[in-house]
Amino acid sequence: MNKRVLSGLCALILGLALLLPFAVPAFATGSSDDPIADAVSEYMSTPVVVGDYADLLTPAEETVLRGTYASLKELYNVNVAVATVQTLNGRTVENAVESYVANESNLDGSTVILYISMEDRDFDIFATIGRAENIFFDKGREYIFRQVKPLLSSGDYYEAFKRFGECCQDFLARDAAGDPYTARDLPNEKSPVCFLIAIGAGLLIGTIIMNKYKSELKTVRRRNEATSYVRQGSMQITMANEMFLYSNVSKVRRQTESSSGGSHSSHTSGGGHTSGKF
Repeated sequence: MNKRVLSGLCALILGLALLLPFAVPAFATGSSDDPIADAVSEYMSTPVVVGDYADLLTPAEETVLRGTYASLKELYNVNVAVATVQTLNGRTVENAVESYVANESNLDGSTVILYISMEDRDFDIFATIGRAENIFFDKGREYIFRQVKPLLSSGDYYEAFKRFGECCQDFLARDAAGDPYTARDLPNEKSPVCFLIAIGAGLLIGTIIMNKYKSELKTVRRRNEATSYVRQGSMQITMANEMFLYSNVSKVRRQTESSSGGSHSSHTSGGGHTSGKF
């Protein structure tokens, strides 16, 4: 069942519900004076942990993700959410996600959200100021995006959002256990020992190769003059001297590579952003 049919059914059900006060005696409607208003109020105040406004997911996939994210909120008291839109309407992705969290999502309290726009394939992982930003720090958000990006790029959005939830759960569980992740011990990150081993292996291989070349140059000796390069009897030099003229050294500034996870920043409402393209 596609989303348009589902929306039509929801509208039909809501229309029938509006007729209930006239068809059912007042005592049968419960203790509330206006049950329809109560239902609408409850719906409008429900946190939107999966806002698929770009229509990338099936209804069944949305249901599974909502259940997963809701359980994380219950366990760790942090909102984990995703939202998709077709366009940013001229805004930056950072400003768009901040506006969404503050005004449209009902995500009160600590929140971490993956927000994507399909128009220019923008993404942002936003952690609100305070506890969420501490748990999902710059390098942590960058790590999470590296796990999610291949799935987003291939168009497997459900698996991408599922993987996002799994990574967030890992970070939240570590924090709840009193051993939060730091930049030094992120999952699957190479340890300093690996770098030392690689450097040692490179030095060993380089030494072996250089010794091989050196052994082939045993006949070469250092000389202060170039007479050995002149064929005997081919020329006669009456006066000779050597003079150092000049040296020319040019320098080129080496450019450093940017981070693969995107840019990091803080914005108007506070909190941390990791944004870029997928």
